[in-house]
Amino acid sequence: MSQDPEQSWDDLVRYWEEMDWPEGSKVEIIEGIITLSPAPAYRHNVIAESIQRRLYPVMPEDWGIYQTPAIAVPSRVGMLIPDLVVAPRRDHTESDTHIPAALAELVVEVTSKSNAVTTASASPPPTPPRASRSTSSSTAGRPTARPRRSTANRRVTSTAP
Repeated sequence: MSQDPEQSWDDLVRYWEEMDWPEGSKVEIIEGIITLSPAPAYRHNVIAESIQRRLYPVMPEDWGIYQTPAIAVPSRVGMLIPDLVVAPRRDHTESDTHIPAALAELVVEVTSKSNAVTTASASPPPTPPRASRSTSSSTAGRPTARPRRSTANRRVTSTAP
């Protein structure tokens, strides 16, 4: 579904919130386009859990690690669902369905072998939504962690065996 120029960000978010999406699917808005992805594989979740475990000892007490929350990036017409978000704990938010990307201190997206290179590369990958998704978090001014097998990247937070 593409973004209608006449449709506002609020209308698009309302549609995203109110639709009855398939159980277990990951539904995101990427540059104004609603996209559905299957639930992550077990190995994907094991890696995310490993990263989460390593973050707890270095985080301030008043921050939390949240699994698959929706983060809103209206400037990029995006509602993204990363694997982990580190953000200060809040009693109340404007929405029960998502948080503004500006509140996130760290956004973690676990990538597969097939898209890890294209997600991090400067050249456009064969699937633009994935590239747009990774740049949306970065454009929002939030650091993004992408675990990789290569030790050349010093931002590695977890390595898969």
